[in-house]
Amino acid sequence: MENYPTEIQEAVKIMYEMRGNSEGMMTWKNFPLAKKIITLLDSIPNRSEHHTPYDKIFILNFIMDNISSSDTPRFTIEIMEKELALLKEVLPADLEEYNDPLTAEDIEEELQMWRDYIDTEHFSNDEWCKKYSHYMKFDPIERSEIWEEKYYEIESKIDAELMKEDMPRGLGFCFAYWSSKHKVLAEMGIEWQSPQEMNPGVVFD
Repeated sequence: MENYPTEIQEAVKIMYEMRGNSEGMMTWKNFPLAKKIITLLDSIPNRSEHHTPYDKIFILNFIMDNISSSDTPRFTIEIMEKELALLKEVLPADLEEYNDPLTAEDIEEELQMWRDYIDTEHFSNDEWCKKYSHYMKFDPIERSEIWEEKYYEIESKIDAELMKEDMPRGLGFCFAYWSSKHKVLAEMGIEWQSPQEMNPGVVFD
């Protein structure tokens, strides 16, 4: 690792922090951390004596695995477009140390899904869910740009509410989370229906 550029070493440190957030059910905290990593990667060339374009792709794919793409679809699209651009510069030798490297087809398939997700003019919720075999209904506002813009602020306030109540993050936590989310969103003038409200026949725990 010491041979990698300083920016990549710093990105890896942030990746460990992101993983901890994910394991602690606080993925929302990863949103600004992911942006920091993007800034670090953008500040260095795609290839040097000690790193390759696929090293960048590996880090970007880690980010994808540790953010909520449904809450930040436009950011997700930005990441995947970066991956596709980098793939054009990848050489066969760059892939030797990686198992099951991503292909353009892998990325493009998921990229289209998120492009359709934000294309509310051409895809209703029901149409998007049917096309992508998504069986749980969700509030249409979750696809909006304002939702993504307010995502971190919303989740920060929800977390503060839950911390006051010292709510354990185990069985039944989703109900406390949705209740706090209702409260926070209402205070922000945003109407929202929880998964429980959108899917009355589904049992949640």
